[in-house]
Amino acid sequence: MNDGPIVLFDGVCNLCSRTVDFLLRHDRHGVFRFASLQSPAGHALLARHGLACAGIDSVVLIADGAAVTKSTAALCIARRLDGGIASSGPWRIARS
Repeated sequence: MNDGPIVLFDGVCNLCSRTVDFLLRHDRHGVFRFASLQSPAGHALLARHGLACAGIDSVVLIADGAAVTKSTAALCIARRLDGGIASSGPWRIARS
């Protein structure tokens, strides 16, 4: 089983869905797993990390035994993206 980082996203948000599509295109090594916040798996993961299902309106990254949200999650995701996208252009800032 893959124990890599999990990205929880709002499954009814078009922007969130497009973000997941972007991540899938640029995650060439399959580092990330994905689940919607509204799914049973999403609810279980939020509960496991002490986050209320109703109070989350942002991306959540679960990695290394911890959950981070909002801009912290976005920056952590950018740091973990495969070489090309994360090491050049605006993503380079997130790697520092």
